[in-house]
Amino acid sequence: MNPNSPQISNPYYPVAGKMDFEIAEWAIQQGPTQSAFTTFLDIEGVREKLQLSYNNSRALNQIIDHELPALADWSKSIIHVDGLEDDFELYMRDPVEIIKALWANPAYLEYMTYAPERHFSDDAKKDRMYDEMTSGDWCWKTQVSIEKLAKVESSDILDSRLYYLMGPRLFQSSLALIKRTSGHPF
Repeated sequence: MNPNSPQISNPYYPVAGKMDFEIAEWAIQQGPTQSAFTTFLDIEGVREKLQLSYNNSRALNQIIDHELPALADWSKSIIHVDGLEDDFELYMRDPVEIIKALWANPAYLEYMTYAPERHFSDDAKKDRMYDEMTSGDWCWKTQVSIEKLAKVESSDILDSRLYYLMGPRLFQSSLALIKRTSGHPF
């Protein structure tokens, strides 16, 4: 990516700046209806004074839908409930695709946790704290250690769902780490 690109040089990309971002955030998360927001932006001089990247709710939604990276495509299902006259539209995303997109995004790398953790509230380590999934007992019980993974033949790994679940970048990084630390021939 070009270091002078808007994505790098403007931390509020795809909008123009901080105030632009904060108004968009307010309008989406806490603000008025889309119609009322568009009416507000139609007041003479408002858009110009605020120097916004969008001129109405639809334009803001277009920026969000088309200029921000998507985690996964939306799918739509029609749900019919017996006894009710109307059908309902259900919009959803594939959670596996979302996880793959999150794991593949280097912007999240420093925030990702791939191993179980234990946190304590005292120096004697007697009072254990639980907050994220990785601090729970389940994560400790199900974690596959690098030593166990290193013993598996590479063809078994490649044929497994591990590659699919981890994503190619994390999978290759894991194999490189195993190779360096275990002397495994693959």
